[in-house]
Amino acid sequence: MGQIGAKASIAKLILAAKSQNTSVVFATANAVYALGDPRAYEVYYAVLTGTRKSGQSLIDSQLKMLKGPKAMAQMGLERA
Repeated sequence: MGQIGAKASIAKLILAAKSQNTSVVFATANAVYALGDPRAYEVYYAVLTGTRKSGQSLIDSQLKMLKGPKAMAQMGLERA
Protein backbone atom coordinates (compact mmCIF):
# COMPACT_ATOMS: atom_id res chain seq x y z
CA MET A 1 0.00 0.00 0.00
CA GLY A 2 2.83 2.34 0.79
CA GLN A 3 4.56 1.71 -2.51
CA ILE A 4 1.49 2.50 -4.57
CA GLY A 5 0.62 5.60 -2.55
CA ALA A 6 -2.78 4.43 -1.30
CA LYS A 7 -3.29 7.05 1.41
CA ALA A 8 -6.90 5.97 1.83
CA SER A 9 -5.66 2.72 3.36
CA ILE A 10 -3.80 4.35 6.28
CA ALA A 11 -6.63 3.73 8.77
CA LYS A 12 -6.78 0.03 7.88
CA LEU A 13 -3.00 -0.25 8.08
CA ILE A 14 -3.02 1.27 11.58
CA LEU A 15 -5.56 -1.37 12.62
CA ALA A 16 -3.42 -4.12 11.10
CA ALA A 17 -0.44 -2.88 13.13
CA LYS A 18 -2.21 -4.20 16.24
CA SER A 19 -1.56 -7.76 15.05
CA GLN A 20 0.42 -10.23 17.15
CA ASN A 21 2.45 -11.24 14.09
CA THR A 22 5.75 -9.36 14.09
CA SER A 23 6.13 -9.32 10.33
CA VAL A 24 2.65 -7.81 9.94
CA VAL A 25 3.41 -5.10 12.51
CA PHE A 26 6.63 -4.01 10.81
CA ALA A 27 5.21 -4.30 7.28
CA THR A 28 2.27 -2.08 8.16
CA ALA A 29 4.49 0.42 9.98
CA ASN A 30 6.74 0.55 6.93
CA ALA A 31 3.77 1.14 4.64
CA VAL A 32 2.40 3.90 6.89
CA TYR A 33 5.85 5.50 6.96
CA ALA A 34 6.06 5.34 3.15
CA LEU A 35 2.73 7.12 2.99
CA GLY A 36 4.14 9.95 5.10
CA ASP A 37 2.05 9.40 8.23
CA PRO A 38 3.96 10.06 11.49
CA ARG A 39 2.02 7.34 13.33
CA ALA A 40 4.53 4.85 11.93
CA TYR A 41 7.05 6.22 14.42
CA GLU A 42 4.63 5.43 17.26
CA VAL A 43 4.59 1.76 16.26
CA TYR A 44 8.39 1.56 16.01
CA TYR A 45 8.81 3.43 19.31
CA ALA A 46 6.34 1.19 21.13
CA VAL A 47 8.17 -1.95 19.98
CA LEU A 48 11.60 -0.55 20.81
CA THR A 49 10.64 0.59 24.29
CA GLY A 50 8.82 -2.64 25.08
CA THR A 51 5.42 -1.07 25.62
CA ARG A 52 4.18 -3.19 22.73
CA LYS A 53 5.19 -6.78 22.32
CA SER A 54 6.57 -7.63 18.92
CA GLY A 55 5.26 -11.18 18.84
CA GLN A 56 5.01 -14.34 20.87
CA SER A 57 6.98 -14.84 24.02
CA LEU A 58 9.92 -17.22 23.89
CA ILE A 59 8.09 -19.87 25.90
CA ASP A 60 5.00 -19.67 23.67
CA SER A 61 7.06 -20.06 20.52
CA GLN A 62 8.92 -23.06 21.99
CA LEU A 63 5.69 -24.72 23.11
CA LYS A 64 4.26 -24.21 19.64
CA MET A 65 7.32 -25.90 18.18
CA LEU A 66 6.90 -28.89 20.50
CA LYS A 67 3.32 -29.40 19.31
CA GLY A 68 4.32 -29.70 15.65
CA PRO A 69 5.24 -33.25 14.56
CA LYS A 70 7.62 -32.05 11.86
CA ALA A 71 9.50 -29.81 14.30
CA MET A 72 9.68 -32.65 16.84
CA ALA A 73 11.10 -35.01 14.22
CA GLN A 74 13.69 -32.44 13.20
CA MET A 75 14.69 -31.88 16.83
CA GLY A 76 14.99 -35.65 17.32
CA LEU A 77 17.24 -35.97 14.28
CA GLU A 78 19.45 -33.14 15.50
CA ARG A 79 19.81 -34.72 18.94
CA ALA A 80 20.65 -38.14 17.46
